[in-house]
Amino acid sequence: MIHYSMISFPGDRPVNEDSIGAFTKDNKACFILCDGLGGHGMGDAASQLVVKVFEDLFQKSDDMTNFIGQAFMASESLLLMEQQQKHIKDKMKTTGVTLVIDDDVAHIGHVGDSRLYVFKWNRVKMRTIDHSVPQMLVKSREIKESEIRYHPDRNLLLRVLGVDWDEPMYELSEP
Repeated sequence: MIHYSMISFPGDRPVNEDSIGAFTKDNKACFILCDGLGGHGMGDAASQLVVKVFEDLFQKSDDMTNFIGQAFMASESLLLMEQQQKHIKDKMKTTGVTLVIDDDVAHIGHVGDSRLYVFKWNRVKMRTIDHSVPQMLVKSREIKESEIRYHPDRNLLLRVLGVDWDEPMYELSEP
């Protein structure tokens, strides 16, 4: 049995652009958090749409092995289609992080800078690595990990949902 809580704070923004979802069936569970990009407009709609896609696909899917990649790709396609139909290119963008549990196997996927942490014995065992400019600078050893939080480009993302990419924009990992 899995116990969980979901909470979101809009901070000092008038609109909470976060969307979260938790879905279960049989011995499977899917948790997703999306943080809409407010500076682009309609981030709240983008994050809600992605959570809904994950929920719909999760309820229909029996094979969790490829579920995360399929759900991110379906979300991306739907976001791009919505942008085109509503003539709102460069809007409706969001980050996303998900955890899917299939019996005793955990699958993790993410896009952007929404993080998932895995703890063991009150210590961080693993976390997703941001798709952000400062994280790229850490990888290239130009800055230290501790400098990310206050870096002037900390809000510049290299990957988000709602942007047409030539290659998959999500990243998958196993804890």
